[in-house]
Parts: sequence; C-alpha cells; structure tokens
Amino acid sequence: MAASDKVSETDYLVLERELYEESIRVIEKRLEKLADGSLPEFVEQCRVFEAEKQARLDLALLHRQLLEKNSDELLAFDLQQLEDVYAEALERALHPPTATTLLDDDCTMELPPPTGPLHTEADLAAAFQRMENDKRMYFNVKHITTGQPTAQTIVAHLRDIRDAWIAADKKVHEADDIECLWDAKKATLYVDDKPLHAGDAIILTSELAQEEYFGEIASLNDDEVSVKLLCGSVASVTVAALRSRRCRLTRQSQALATGAPFSPLPATPVRHSSTPRSRRTHSRHRRVLSLL
Repeated sequence: MAASDKVSETDYLVLERELYEESIRVIEKRLEKLADGSLPEFVEQCRVFEAEKQARLDLALLHRQLLEKNSDELLAFDLQQLEDVYAEALERALHPPTATTLLDDDCTMELPPPTGPLHTEADLAAAFQRMENDKRMYFNVKHITTGQPTAQTIVAHLRDIRDAWIAADKKVHEADDIECLWDAKKATLYVDDKPLHAGDAIILTSELAQEEYFGEIASLNDDEVSVKLLCGSVASVTVAALRSRRCRLTRQSQALATGAPFSPLPATPVRHSSTPRSRRTHSRHRRVLSLL
C-alpha cells in the first residue's frame, strides 16, 4: 500500500507540464481580453481616461461656441452700423439739404456729403468675406489651454520631484548595505537571503528614478547581474548597486503576492515542483516572456 501511494518521477513531470500549460492558457486568455479591451483592470483605467477626456472636450466645445457666438454678435453689430452709415450717406447724396433747411434746423448739424466713392453691396460683401477669412486664419486653440496646469503648478510639481529625488538619494546613502553572497557551485546569488538564479522572472526597481522594469535574469556572476527586459534590451546591474540599495531585484511571484502594479501576469503565481528536473530551462522562460 505504501509503494502504491508514492508518486513516480513521471507523474511529477506530467503534473508540472499540466501546471505549466495551465499557466500559459491563463496568460493567453488575459492577453486576449487585453487585446479586445475586455480586461477589467484595463477597462477601468480606460474609463477614467475617457471620462477626463470627454470632460475636456465638452469644456473646449462650450468655450468655442461662446467665442463664436460673441464674434457673430459683434460682427452683426458692426454690419448694422455700416448699413446705417451707408443708408444715411446715400440719403444725403440723393437728397442734399437746402439752405432753408439748414437755417430752419438750428439744433441739427448736417454733415457734408461724402467726397469719395460710395461703398456698394459688392464692396460690403468683399469686406465681410475678408473679415471671415481673417477670423479663420487667426483662430487658435487657446480655449484648450484652460484645462492645462499653470506655470506655478508645474514649477511646484518639479520642486516636489526634486525633493523626492533628493530624499530617495539620501535614504539610499544612509541605509545599511544588504548582504549579497555569491555561490559559484550553484551559480546562485543570495540577496538578503533570497536566492536568484539565471532565468528567474524578476522586477528591476530603481530607487533613485522610482521606476520598475519587468524581465528575466539572463546571466549573473559575483560582480553583476544581466537582466533581459521585456522590451528586448539588456540591463546590467552591479552587485554593488544591489548591496547599496540603489537597485532592487524582486521575483514577480513575490511582487504579485505583496500587491504589485497591474501586469499581464496571472493573478496567482505558478507553482514549481521541488524535484531537480522541474527547473525550467532558458527556452521555457523565453517562451513565457514572449507571451507576456
């Protein structure tokens, strides 16, 4: 009975293969949802962005409508004044006042008739067209800048970033060094008693820049760790930088367990068997990263 309860090495390999294929299927499903826009985390971020964008567009459209309405009213007022002046000048030209009318009307001062050529309807239409062309040519998008931050806000934000950078740099210099040990026989780097191997999926964090990069460990030795990022580039992290806390290397499974930012990895980490043959090769890691 005890012999039948033992699981053979073949069963371990079959179980590991099933878990590996299941993790790939979960990643592919999440990527399909991300591609068609149905992933919940992606949809939630898009809704916030869409609401903010729609609010800015509505504000810009309202501002433009008010500007156009104001310009139309001013244009109509100017045209009405031109028509009144034109009608009055035409009336004086057709019916000039006599000397008797000037003597009898003591309270009214009659202006002399115009000496230059009179403006016709075609001249007024041409002037109106020129005014419309000038308005279109000099129209700008200043109404959009109302939603942008002011110069004082930008300066304050830059100062906050500078202070945060200085504080992070000071924190890194004042922090105690982390113990980093290199095991040449196992080709393993122990950072604060946490082992790192070639092919591990990790998150590279820069304490000074406050940025995170996803990738896998390509190679490592007693001096530096080469990290192949998801974008395809290779970053070299020295052991001295890890020891002085300027950079951190965290397993992606640990980051997910502690509440990491959104990434296309599955919500639960993939379990690994404890048998020696259950370690993944470099090709398997490259296949998983290509799916990511």
